[in-house]
Amino acid sequence: MTTDPDRWMIPMQIKMDTLKTKHTWDLVKPPPGANIMDSMWVYDIKWDGEGNRIKDKARLVGKGYTQQLGIDYNETWAGVTRLKSVRITAAIAAKLDLKLWRIDFVGAYLNSLMKEDIYMRQPEGFVQPGFEDHVCKLVHMIYGMMQGAHDWYETLTNMYDKLGYITSRADPCVRYKKDGNGYTITDTYTDDVFGASKMDEEIEGRKDEIGKEWKIKDVGELEYFLSMQVQQDLKSGTIRLTQRPYWEHVLNRFNLTHVSLRNIPLPVGITLDQNMSPKTDSERKQMEDKPYRPVLGSVMWGQLATRPDLSFAVSLLSRFQSDPGIEHWNALMHVIGYIRNTMDYGLNYSRDDDLTPLAYVDADYGGCWDTR
Repeated sequence: MTTDPDRWMIPMQIKMDTLKTKHTWDLVKPPPGANIMDSMWVYDIKWDGEGNRIKDKARLVGKGYTQQLGIDYNETWAGVTRLKSVRITAAIAAKLDLKLWRIDFVGAYLNSLMKEDIYMRQPEGFVQPGFEDHVCKLVHMIYGMMQGAHDWYETLTNMYDKLGYITSRADPCVRYKKDGNGYTITDTYTDDVFGASKMDEEIEGRKDEIGKEWKIKDVGELEYFLSMQVQQDLKSGTIRLTQRPYWEHVLNRFNLTHVSLRNIPLPVGITLDQNMSPKTDSERKQMEDKPYRPVLGSVMWGQLATRPDLSFAVSLLSRFQSDPGIEHWNALMHVIGYIRNTMDYGLNYSRDDDLTPLAYVDADYGGCWDTR
């Protein structure tokens, strides 16, 4: 990512304009003894479902780690929808002929009002002339604060309750609404909403009622969500979830595009145990440049999203992430080779499928050399 300051000044100014529009803070003189929080700028590039760059993004983030528990915040937990919930919603949508849609909440955390008195230094580069000795007393939440996710989740829950949605008992971030012939399901992951509705007019109605509460960005038909490409064919009644752009990003990020192609996730009969962890200085040096945990974490996200065929491999390799050896790394590279060979693998749902869940399990206690 380029550090060219001229390139990033535009998204920074856009973000500052948004913060001012939402009346995120008031400038005041700092009270004696107040804990003054610092802030920083975080930069990112937004990509579409094909891996193409859409725009540069800048976000002002509070240094929440300087906040004091019991004074500046109390609760920190927050809910996001589970990937398994998204898959179930896709299966239900295919079965019931629901049309998928998506919206984003603009500046989601900024919609939550502050409950505590929080003071923050003015953002670097944007100190208001004539008020250099003032600080920002926050009126609304900003990203990076300890209670930010919790308060936004609470704000969002109140909105859904107000609009008549019923919360799922299995996943509190899955909600549904039924009135007349209409039926809508929403899965919410922080500020992204994965929606499914029966009719086009119902979709527009749901978006309008949410848009009256908070500013939203209408993404339109759902084609990309949480690294998953979403392809819906209403005529055939099918929905397909894949992740090719995500896998390509992972391979490029870790320079793994050269790994040999494989036909299965792990070698037949492979045995891995803790005795393969490094024991000598030379073995540890051999592993210094091997990003075992980040690569495995990236594979795990894909496995949780669309690739259940990677489940056993991820489960096995996760046992050694605290102290992996070269045999563990080679096994992980075998998984990467399999992913390179199967990047278009995904999940298919159809209106002809049965929604009755099926489960498969295999236990091999004797095969684990570390615990048997």
